[in-house]
Amino acid sequence: MWKSMIALTASAVAFSGAFAGISAEGAKTRSAHNSNEIVHVMGSTDYLTHSEDIFERSDLDGSGYLDVDEFASLQVVKRELAHLNGFIRVTIAGEQKILLLKDKRNTTTIQIQSPEDRVRIDAVARQVFYGQAGDDQRMVADEYLALSRDIFDSADRNGDGFVAGAEVRALGVRDAAITLAVS
Repeated sequence: MWKSMIALTASAVAFSGAFAGISAEGAKTRSAHNSNEIVHVMGSTDYLTHSEDIFERSDLDGSGYLDVDEFASLQVVKRELAHLNGFIRVTIAGEQKILLLKDKRNTTTIQIQSPEDRVRIDAVARQVFYGQAGDDQRMVADEYLALSRDIFDSADRNGDGFVAGAEVRALGVRDAAITLAVS
């Protein structure tokens, strides 16, 4: 178990460099977000374009696919940054925007309490990966985008191809907290 934790930590440190624009420091230095940075409505096309960008940045070895370690690291890092920041960053039409994860009471369901939580997140991510990646055990862009489409669709409660209001928060939470229910 410790070897996998050390490997996961090393992967997460390397992986976090791919997300320089979404560090916890940003949350600490900003007391309020500019209102034009906050996403109030997002279409499925914008989310899938954002997911393509995440896929490319997550392919640390440039192989054209994600292996299980890259995918698991992605999920752990996204979850930890969401927990620390209270938001996730998305790119829409080339601009960085924010999906707020906190509700009106300023609470979020994204929690990481202990190293065991990281191990659990890693284990769930690996199960999702093996269910999504197919027989070759490599997650190519189309497989990653299919997962992203499922995440978006699960947040789009009325099925109109857009998330708005509470659906935006639901999308952010689902994006940051991948679960077996999504797969």
